[in-house]
Amino acid sequence: PPKDCLDTCMTAPLLAADEPSPVTVLREDGQSAIVLTADHAGRLIPRSLRQLGVPDHEMERHIAWDIGIEGVTRRLSALLDATAVLQTYSRLVIDCNRRPESPGLCPPTSDGIDVPANQGLAAEERQRRLDLLHRPYHDAVEAWIGRAQPEASGGALYLMDPLGNLMLRWPADAHPGKVRKDLSRLLWASRIG
Repeated sequence: PPKDCLDTCMTAPLLAADEPSPVTVLREDGQSAIVLTADHAGRLIPRSLRQLGVPDHEMERHIAWDIGIEGVTRRLSALLDATAVLQTYSRLVIDCNRRPESPGLCPPTSDGIDVPANQGLAAEERQRRLDLLHRPYHDAVEAWIGRAQPEASGGALYLMDPLGNLMLRWPADAHPGKVRKDLSRLLWASRIG
């Protein structure tokens, strides 16, 4: 990692008081039983991490975020009057679509691009990102899914790609272990998890 980041990244607060929450919730009063999620909607980097040492032009690429998923999710949320939970920060900071123990949680490289601030990442910094970015997102997803009322409209959990293609669907009462098992299989098959 850059020397100036080594000196300040771990001592500065991860998020400054004026930086956005790690979670954006749309249509909190939505009437649909569907809850939408977007793990890679954002591409922000906390200022304390100094853009992770990644050049600006690389942050415009798919390595930083799922290009298009925020817009697709916002449109679907409006069309369906559905609550949506979006991650605000880039998957290069922490990938909310990975388990906490995953080696790719804070990727040292992505699509051949070095992420200097993630190389040799200290366990304390990894844990700090888990606590302040990853966990709040997953807590929000669980809370909103828990509030959904599946009997109202046959609610379900859907997994979509950034182009709006349906990848997986579970009934609203699906056991969380089943959903996790299916997601683990999908990530294994895609070679990203």
